[in-house]
Amino acid sequence: MTNVKPAFAAPRIAIVVRTRDRPEFLHRALTNINEQTFRDYSVVVVNDAGDRAAVDAVIAGAPPETRDRTTVLHRSESTGMEAAANAGLRASSSEFCCIHDDDDLWEPEFLARTVTFLDTHPETEMVVARIFIRYEKLTDGGYIETGRKEFWTDLPSITIQHLLFTNRMVPIGVIYRRRLHDDVGFYDESLPVVGDWEFNLRVAAKHEIGILDEPLALWCQRPDATGASANSVIAAQRLHEQYDMKVRNDAIREDLAAGRSIGPYLYQAYLLKEVFRHVDLWGERLTDHVNRQVEAQGDRLQQELSRRADELAHEQREQFGRIFDEMHARLDRLERLLALRTNPLYLAKRGFDKVFRGRTEVE
Repeated sequence: MTNVKPAFAAPRIAIVVRTRDRPEFLHRALTNINEQTFRDYSVVVVNDAGDRAAVDAVIAGAPPETRDRTTVLHRSESTGMEAAANAGLRASSSEFCCIHDDDDLWEPEFLARTVTFLDTHPETEMVVARIFIRYEKLTDGGYIETGRKEFWTDLPSITIQHLLFTNRMVPIGVIYRRRLHDDVGFYDESLPVVGDWEFNLRVAAKHEIGILDEPLALWCQRPDATGASANSVIAAQRLHEQYDMKVRNDAIREDLAAGRSIGPYLYQAYLLKEVFRHVDLWGERLTDHVNRQVEAQGDRLQQELSRRADELAHEQREQFGRIFDEMHARLDRLERLLALRTNPLYLAKRGFDKVFRGRTEVE
């Protein structure tokens, strides 16, 4: 463990930045933190067994005001994202805590607005701002934004019911009171992924989670990225699914170990099975209905095409008939003209007029 700069004593906010072999993202994150309008913060950069020299170089090149507030922890062995978060939290002291992973971004007012929310809502232990997913791709000039969309559009609140279904908040949008760790514990270091969701579940089981209805946090995703630049939620999707199920299974086991009956879980599983059965049944009915509609529409379309083809054929026959009649009339006139001009009386009269009258046309 190497400290580059000590953090200020007891700032209001401790910002933990987890990083590993992504110096370009770390530089962007520190620059982003430096753009915050709220200034009473310290930063703990946790280098999770990545290149030490690269991290030290980024810290040295960070904006001076943020660099002077930054402590760096070099971990010689990586034991997971949650262990890195806990190390950073334990190395800091503050009233509020948040995690700013190296590849995510805040709007400049994020800290100011979330701190104000917690100051004016003393009953709230955690607050989440509106989060947008920012899609990025790598170009010759670095990563650029290719689009964004809201993460869980119009979510009215964050409740235990919401979180039991799936995680509705990611670390970049969250700030909370440090005393929560005394109440519900730190992040579960046995989880290589979904640790923030499991922590949020413990918080929501005991406390209200506030929503700041302002788009202030950007969860940056690079769908096509691989290696160190990839997002774990994309590159390790199966791992997320596996540990999502583990968290749920462990909670059921804990409940059963406390003397609860397995009956409610069996009934819930039965209800879920019935839901799936009805969904399949409705799907079959809908498929049959759609197929019938498509078939009927196809028949109507075929009939309409046949009718239109008949109309076109009729129009073409009439047009060809008119053309034929016109050509036939022209041929008749040509035939009469040729017959006239080869008649002996016509030729004699034409010669007489030319000699005696100086005319070349027959009257």
